Amino acid sequence: MLLGQDGGGWAQVSAGSRNACGIGLATNYLCCWGSNDAGGLGLGINAGFTNVPTLVG
Repeated sequence: MLLGQDGGGWAQVSAGSRNACGIGLATNYLCCWGSNDAGGLGLGINAGFTNVPTLVG
């Protein structure tokens, strides 16, 4: 199980076929991970893959 950035787990997770996003339980921060082709994770860059939940915004 992946934990939220705060280490407290996820309040909600939404997953697609190549990436996922979750809202941290304690922080309410949005984090995404998976394929970032064409900027699909909303990280401000269009490249690569991340298996670590990364803060969006």
